[in-house]
Amino acid sequence: MQKLASLTLAAAAVSACNLISGVDDYQFGAGGSTTTSVTGSTTGGSPTSTGSMTTSSSSGSGMGGCGPDTKICGDICASLDDPTYGCGLAACDPCGAGEDCCGSPAMCTNVVGTPTHCGDCNTVCSDSEWCIGTSCDCRPGLVMSGSGCVDPLSDPTICGSDGPCQAPTPLCQNGQCVSACSGGYEACGGGCVDQSTDPLNCGECGHSCSSSQVCGGSDCVSFHFGEGCSSCPCSDCSGDYDLCCMAGSTPICVKDAAVCP
Repeated sequence: MQKLASLTLAAAAVSACNLISGVDDYQFGAGGSTTTSVTGSTTGGSPTSTGSMTTSSSSGSGMGGCGPDTKICGDICASLDDPTYGCGLAACDPCGAGEDCCGSPAMCTNVVGTPTHCGDCNTVCSDSEWCIGTSCDCRPGLVMSGSGCVDPLSDPTICGSDGPCQAPTPLCQNGQCVSACSGGYEACGGGCVDQSTDPLNCGECGHSCSSSQVCGGSDCVSFHFGEGCSSCPCSDCSGDYDLCCMAGSTPICVKDAAVCP
């Protein structure tokens, strides 16, 4: 009986403490967040109040609470592949005109007139092609034959309207089948070519200039298209790219070249 009385007194003391502190219970909510519930009432001349307070902790993913491969821009979660919001840049400023999100991390990249990213991030023009706008096309003077671009005036299988070239005139020079090359032309792969300007045989047989270069004076040199021009001279050709040349009907600005291709 004495033991039972002691337990009763202890329980009463705990209950009294809870009434004084106003703390009724502590518990863990769903997802590992901690939830604290508070209730209480006071009497004896003080205002009576009841209420509850809930606090929780949670964690987000991505940048600023957005999902993976996204970032927060204003009130939206923008994809890191969206040029409208600057790709993977921390800022949300849009990429420039003609730019797309390329690489990892994705960065604003020009895909117009860029042979390594022609029209999109993954299209690479071959050495026999240029990137015209957003498409890989055969270089001026070359035509598509089979799976590649060739010079129809030096390719022995075409040779203008004279091919295919066979013995005793197995070589092709300027659209005609000949027995030997002449006039400064060199024999390369069955064709007679000018190695000072031929982009597929620049300086020597089989030496191709990259799609961002032309062959000027037997050397592969860089160029860019003459913006805003339809003929030479072109005001866009200045500085190191001061030589204006016509590539078919397109003016190009060539860097450090002795002659036009």
